[in-house]
Amino acid sequence: MIKPLVDFYARYAGKGARKRIAEAVAIHIDEDRDQTGKQRKKLESRLERIDKTTRNLLGNITKTNRQLVEQRLGELTKERERLEIQIESLERLAVTEAEVHDLAAETTQFVACLEPSLREGPLDHRQAAVRRCVDQIVVDREEHEAKIEVRGLPTIVGGPVGTATETVAVKLPEVRRGRPPGRRRERGRGE
Repeated sequence: MIKPLVDFYARYAGKGARKRIAEAVAIHIDEDRDQTGKQRKKLESRLERIDKTTRNLLGNITKTNRQLVEQRLGELTKERERLEIQIESLERLAVTEAEVHDLAAETTQFVACLEPSLREGPLDHRQAAVRRCVDQIVVDREEHEAKIEVRGLPTIVGGPVGTATETVAVKLPEVRRGRPPGRRRERGRGE
């Protein structure tokens, strides 16, 4: 598990590593911004429809439909509030240029320490490092192979949630079923 991860992130090591990481982070942030922009447009479009429906209801109110109109206006107000909260949430997710710089710096430091962390760190640190790098592992016992979905960039606390993954295939040693090699069955005990 260590070698495939270290080899995968080797592209972000050595001279110019920080620049390469900054470019990768910026690309990922731009993808997030595009998605956030699309979501925001959808929400704003729904807000416009609610405003139009509200104007139509207010323009066509009569004594006979007043109670139904008031009920519908209450529903529309709740829906509008919910949409505004979602838009505010999207705005809070926006990443500034300073945050991109900080994310790149943290990623550079993480990648530089990845191999020693995986080889020598306490178990909980090794597990945390793997979780930041790996999306999933699928083991094919018949083919004696593990397919590791490695994130293009390690997950950074406070940073973007996920990045595109690449599959890294690792051959596994064959495991024989039965007694482990070198162990003899002891006779006479419990038989």
